[in-house]
Amino acid sequence: MQNLPAAYPRAFHCEHTPSKSRIHALVHHTGGPATLTAVLTLTDPELAEQAARILNQALEASPGPVLRGEIEQLTLQLPTAPRASLIQALASLESGTWPTPTTPPWPTLDEEDERSETPRRLHDEFTRTPRLARLAQHPGLVVRIGRLLEVHVHDRARTLNAATASGWTPDEEDDLHEDDHILSAVMWLADQDCTIPGADILTDASNGQCLSPGDDEIADWSQEPVTFDFGTGYLLRQPRPDAGDDPDQPRPDYTALFPIPDCGHLANNGDVNDIEVCERCEAFTLTPRTAAALSWALGTLAEQCLMDVDEHGDKPVDPNETWSVFDELPRLTWRQDAAWRTRFSQAVRHLENDLDHGRLPLPTCTAEEVALHLALDETEVVLDMAADSDHYAHTVFGDLPEHPRDYDWDLCHTALFQDSDVLFLYDNAADGIEDPETDINKHFRIGDLRPAHWFDTFLNMKPRKPTSAPEQN
Repeated sequence: MQNLPAAYPRAFHCEHTPSKSRIHALVHHTGGPATLTAVLTLTDPELAEQAARILNQALEASPGPVLRGEIEQLTLQLPTAPRASLIQALASLESGTWPTPTTPPWPTLDEEDERSETPRRLHDEFTRTPRLARLAQHPGLVVRIGRLLEVHVHDRARTLNAATASGWTPDEEDDLHEDDHILSAVMWLADQDCTIPGADILTDASNGQCLSPGDDEIADWSQEPVTFDFGTGYLLRQPRPDAGDDPDQPRPDYTALFPIPDCGHLANNGDVNDIEVCERCEAFTLTPRTAAALSWALGTLAEQCLMDVDEHGDKPVDPNETWSVFDELPRLTWRQDAAWRTRFSQAVRHLENDLDHGRLPLPTCTAEEVALHLALDETEVVLDMAADSDHYAHTVFGDLPEHPRDYDWDLCHTALFQDSDVLFLYDNAADGIEDPETDINKHFRIGDLRPAHWFDTFLNMKPRKPTSAPEQN
C-alpha cells in the first residue's frame, strides 16, 4: 500500500453569526480525535453556504465542468482573502494533502475502567439490554434492519485518504488484492454514516422486520442464516399500465403504425443515391422496433417523474439526494413545484401517445423537447436490459420484425428536433440565455426558455389535444 496522508476533511459546515459567516472543516486525522478547523470567513451568509456546498462536492470528487463553472462564478464574487482561502482549500482537496491540525492525543479510559471487563459507562446499557440474551429474554421490541449499499469507487486515492485519516488501517496480508483494500476502506467509511469521498452511491436501500419470540431469534443465536430479500431492481419493476402481461392491454402494433417501405432501398442500407430520389424512403424515419423502444423509454420516464413528485413533492432538487428524473433537468428548473413537475410528466406522455398512435413524436414546446432528449438517452438502458432479459425484450418488442436501420438515434435527433437551443440550458457559461430580453438570447433568436414558459406551444406547432383524443395524421 502507498503512504497515505495523516489528515483528511470529512465535511464542511457553516457557522453563522449576526456579523459574519465562517466555514469550518471537520478534519479526521490519525494523530488524534476529529476536530473543526476554520477554512474561510465571509460577511455574506449566502455566499458562505455556496462555498460550503462547493467544498463538500469537491470533497467527494474532483470538480467536473459543471462544478468548475460554479467555482469560477463564486470566486468572482468573493473578496480577495476568502477567495484565496477557497482556492487553497480546493487545491488541498485535489492533491489530497490537507494540513494536519494540532489536537490533544486520543482520550483513554480511566484506570478503573481499564481494569474492568465492562467499563462503567456501559453498565447502564447492559442493564437495559441483557448481555448475550436470547430474543425472548429482551423486555422490549427487537427489530432487524438490513441495508443494501452499492458504491461506485471512481477515485481510489480519495477513498483511501479519507478512510486512513478516519482511523482505518489496511490489512497487510500479502495475498490481498488491491480491490480488497478498497472494499475494506469503503465498508469502514460506510459504517461512519457519512459521505464516502471518491465514491458515488448507486443503491441505498433498507429492509426491516419486527422479530417475534418463538418464530425468530437474534442473529447471534440464530441456527439459520440471516437473509434479506430486496427483490429485483426497480428499473425492471417500473409500473407500465399499457405494457404488462395482461392480454387485454397489449402493446400497440408498431409494425402497422410505422410500416417499412417495400421499395427495397432500405432493406440492406441500399444505394444512397436511390434513397435520395425515393419519396417513400425520404419520408421514412422510425422502424417498428425503434418506435417501440422510444415509446417504452418515454413511458418509463413519465412514471419516474411521478415517482419524484410522490417522494419529493415541492422540495427543490438537491444533487446530493436520489432523484429519478428532475435532477437531470437544467438547474434553472430545480426549484419548480410539484404541479410543474406533474405537468412535465404529462408532456412526456404526449410524446408517448404520439408514437402509440403512429405519429412522429415532434415536440410542440420546450418541455417536450427536453423530455425527448432524456428519453433518447434512456433508450440505451432499454436496449441493454432487453439484451440481458428475454422476458423484458418480449414485453417491449413482442414479435416486431428486425431491420438494419433499427435504433438509428442520430436520425431521430435530426428528424424530430427543430433545433438544439434548449441544450444551452445545461451550459453554465450560458447563464441568462433563457431570458428573451438578454442580448445573447436576442442574437441567436432563441425565445423564452424560462421554466414558466416551458409549456407554451411553439408558434409553428398546433396546441396539444387531450391524450385521450387521438389526433389525425
